[in-house]
Amino acid sequence: MRAIQNLLIANEQTLMSAANDDHICQRLQDMVNDDQKNLGVLDTVIVQYGVKGEPKQHKNSLRRLRS
Repeated sequence: MRAIQNLLIANEQTLMSAANDDHICQRLQDMVNDDQKNLGVLDTVIVQYGVKGEPKQHKNSLRRLRS
């Protein structure tokens, strides 16, 4: 979940730097802010419940996506 949330934030920030429209940039910034808050919630849950999982690579799934 953390990895996906971080990926979302990185993608939104990349889109913000490529966008030329102020309204779109503001919407993306709002999304980044929300996703950063969500990341904080995830961190709190991990600390409280001790749930710590690492992302798993599914090589077969990745191969199918590349084809």
